[in-house]
Amino acid sequence: MPSHRLQYLQRAIDQVVGRLASGETDLLFRQGNGAESTQLLERAILASAMAALGNNEALDLWRKRQQRRIAKEYYTFLDTALERAKNAPTATLENLIESLSADGVTGLSLEVDEMSLDEWTDVPSLAPLHPGRTSAGITGLKLSPRLSNTFPRILLCDVDIAISLPRTQRGAHMSRLQSALIAAESVVLSDLDALAIHVGESIAVGQPNDGVRVRIDADARFETTSLKTNLASYVSGRALIEVEFDGGGNITQATRGLVLDIATACPCTLRYSRLAGARDMELNSIDDLPPTFTHSQPGSLKLWITDRSGLPQITFADAFRAAGTGAHLREAVLKRPDEHDLVERMHRRPQFAEDVVRSVAGEIASSCSGGLQLRVEAHLDESIHPHRAHAACSGAVEEFWSSAR
Repeated sequence: MPSHRLQYLQRAIDQVVGRLASGETDLLFRQGNGAESTQLLERAILASAMAALGNNEALDLWRKRQQRRIAKEYYTFLDTALERAKNAPTATLENLIESLSADGVTGLSLEVDEMSLDEWTDVPSLAPLHPGRTSAGITGLKLSPRLSNTFPRILLCDVDIAISLPRTQRGAHMSRLQSALIAAESVVLSDLDALAIHVGESIAVGQPNDGVRVRIDADARFETTSLKTNLASYVSGRALIEVEFDGGGNITQATRGLVLDIATACPCTLRYSRLAGARDMELNSIDDLPPTFTHSQPGSLKLWITDRSGLPQITFADAFRAAGTGAHLREAVLKRPDEHDLVERMHRRPQFAEDVVRSVAGEIASSCSGGLQLRVEAHLDESIHPHRAHAACSGAVEEFWSSAR
């Protein structure tokens, strides 16, 4: 099995071959030692062939690949290198690298950089210059996970990572945080919870820390079927999981969140239009009138559920169903019967932003046994006003139970 170091070395050698073959020698590789560029090229091509063997690449394929990268006048070097590589001892690659390095071709080595192992070059592990509790990490990262649970369907994740530094630690090893994310993409995990825990635990054992926080904000599709035509559809949104660990890698707090597309109908204009309709029809009551016209308000619903003892027991699927009961969700596929049904439901239950957050909070709380913290926000685009409407409510889930009213 070829090593990552040998694969990297082969790419580095191939770059040298390409540059030498194109005449880029004086500035990039030569150090005034008098070596002929053609001699350097011949040895570099042989080194490339030996590296190809080490990486289990067939030499015939190697020759075709190199043939596309250099001029015809150097094809004889390829033929010579191919024959020598078939019969060369394994130590030839190391010898070639030493020879090239002696003649000024730098950056080719199979050896570990000794200076990087010296404790004085590990600056983040040195004592801090100033006292005080500090957290540090990386933000703005993208992650494409492999998850077996397809609800919600995760498209791409934004990831923020922070570690609480020990008082004796000057800084965080940022490359180890990146490595934890790269490693997480190579395994199949069950869901976002498992992804956050996998990343957090990997970081916790990767460097000294007093705690780790992993926040994953994922672009997601919540797949569903339209109510009337029963066609496959989905609601666009985002799925959030944030997990905090103590210095021992134990979960101390976790938050699950959703952001979903919603729509409402304005209750004020609806009430006014029904009264106006009853007046125009000379009716004494609006009871016999169906819901009439009002202006719509598309927007977004945001909710967060936090458990201070572990992962919240309410799942993304449970939270999605509760949100769809408490608010009107906008879907991707709506045929005419579905469009009529959604608009009619919006008019039969018109909602202010304030109504949305209270209704959704109540629905979510009814699915929880207690001990959780809940926050719900609604942002609505007013179709006939220049502003956005906003409302929020928060508290312990017990506060939203009907028995608490």
